[in-house]
Amino acid sequence: MEAIKYLAFKLMYRLALVLPRSWGYWIGSRVADIDYLLRKNLRQTVKSNLRHVFLATNPQIATRSFIAARAREVFRGFAKYLVDFFSFSSLNQETIHKMIKVTGVEYLKEALGKGKGVIALSAHLGNWELGGMITAMLGFDLNEVVLSHDNTRINRLFMNQRSASGVKVIPVGAGARQYLNVLKKKQMIAVVGDRIITDAGMQVNFFNQPAMLPKGPVVLSLRAGAPIVPVFMVRTEEDKFNLIFEKPIYPDTYGKNHMEKERAVKDWIVTVLEKYIGKYPSQWFLFYKVWGRVSKRRRRGVRARAIAGV
Repeated sequence: MEAIKYLAFKLMYRLALVLPRSWGYWIGSRVADIDYLLRKNLRQTVKSNLRHVFLATNPQIATRSFIAARAREVFRGFAKYLVDFFSFSSLNQETIHKMIKVTGVEYLKEALGKGKGVIALSAHLGNWELGGMITAMLGFDLNEVVLSHDNTRINRLFMNQRSASGVKVIPVGAGARQYLNVLKKKQMIAVVGDRIITDAGMQVNFFNQPAMLPKGPVVLSLRAGAPIVPVFMVRTEEDKFNLIFEKPIYPDTYGKNHMEKERAVKDWIVTVLEKYIGKYPSQWFLFYKVWGRVSKRRRRGVRARAIAGV
């Protein structure tokens, strides 16, 4: 099965390099439709996540048929994500500039100017991998916290794409010291804040329901005094992208003690994630159950299957 999976990704990689994007999107969407029909558990997980989002943001439209249609869009959108990720190395600078609009980069420069490094907070939204590549190409020292795939050949395929654009990779579980060293060097460390992998999480009220989110960004920010800058790469209707940097949060400016600061940063992270996921729910490519009890065994299984943070 792993060999077949590698061959499938390798084929997609080759096709993405030689075919026009529109062809790659069409082929990817057809494969996604088949995947949607065959993988019931994954389909139900996506529907469950979307249902929570829509019940919190627009309950009137959260019908079964509406959720099913949005879930299919998620599968197709993820196929486009892979096409763009694999074809990125074949694009020239002129094409990249035409495809991608960058806004708010001054917020990132402001935060880096404080001299304590920056935690770039994103989500499995739009094309976060491409966003990291573009950020590195803009001249910023970017270190991504990445979950490695158990299949070394698949893992190498993704790592090569990241490194080609100048992105440095730190594996999940590397330890706080390595993360803090990056911040001490006044560099940027990128994390996704919408999926918990280990048992170290924080319970929050996410889209009006209890959920567990990663605690790492909060802990790192408070320990290093490093600002957090939200950054999201979202797809437009014309299949272009907006790379958006939001205003930073400075942990030392909130609360009188550690507990108050922690609560403020945690609430702020939830707010910004809800803002973007709520605005672009069909671009939320998280094939993992956010709400509800998830056993350690299932979490390990998700981790083993993870590819490019999914």
